[in-house]
Amino acid sequence: TTDSHEVLVLTTQQGWQSDNSGKPLFYSGGTVPIYRLYNTVSYRHLLTRDENEYGVLPAHGWSQEGVALYGLSDDISSDQPAQPETPEQPSQPQQPTTVAVTGISVSPSSLTLEFGESRTLTATITPANATNKNVVWTSSNTSVATVSGGTVTAKKAGTATITVKSQDGGYTASCTVTVKTASVKPDESQLPFKFEKTEVSLGEYGGQRLYVTYNFEAGYDYDTLPMNQAKKMVQSGTWYSEDPSVVTVSGYTIEGDLMPLGAGDIAAVGPGTTNVCLKIGNDIYKCKCTVSF
Repeated sequence: TTDSHEVLVLTTQQGWQSDNSGKPLFYSGGTVPIYRLYNTVSYRHLLTRDENEYGVLPAHGWSQEGVALYGLSDDISSDQPAQPETPEQPSQPQQPTTVAVTGISVSPSSLTLEFGESRTLTATITPANATNKNVVWTSSNTSVATVSGGTVTAKKAGTATITVKSQDGGYTASCTVTVKTASVKPDESQLPFKFEKTEVSLGEYGGQRLYVTYNFEAGYDYDTLPMNQAKKMVQSGTWYSEDPSVVTVSGYTIEGDLMPLGAGDIAAVGPGTTNVCLKIGNDIYKCKCTVSF
């Protein structure tokens, strides 16, 4: 439009806004000032609505486009009705795929141990790409065999069932564990070590330290078996009680180059009689323990 009053009316009452802050524009090829308007509701531009103006402006270098006049050298694409932008839709986060557990197995399915021995079982979840592979291990008889993270430890003679259960789905598998009395050399008197005592008696809450020495009677001493080597052998041994409900035992290290070679700390648990044992290699050393109260 070339009418400044029309500009005022359109911008103040009809929802239009001026593209040049209410000032006229001079388009290329034309000599008549034109006010260009933009409607914020319809997204359209207005150049003129005056029929007389529509007929006069071509004499000033404008071309007739039916509804608007443009300079002969203008890019009329910029004067096409503006379209509102389509808001960009936020991308949806990709949901992780969950693979359910369909089964579980344990290997081996049966196991025989001697006192104090340990063995690790292997649990296999199906399918291999299951999302949650967490399992829980339990023992049906912890006085015979305990289990931690799949590692089974023999405690006393008997049978126990070790069960593994999947956290997802609750699938189970089991291993039967048999604990037997450890084999001992026929002539214990010929072993390189011995306990300071062969029998120990304890009362309620009682305790005692059981020392390990050379078996001098069998010909073992500092010369036949150097002390540093002897202590390493004793310290590498495994202490255990054949019945932890009667007594428990834990190894105690003797430092330095003096006797004894090592020791086990015995603690009374309940009335009864059992053996405290030290296994070094294939040799088993036993001490009878009696608890009375």
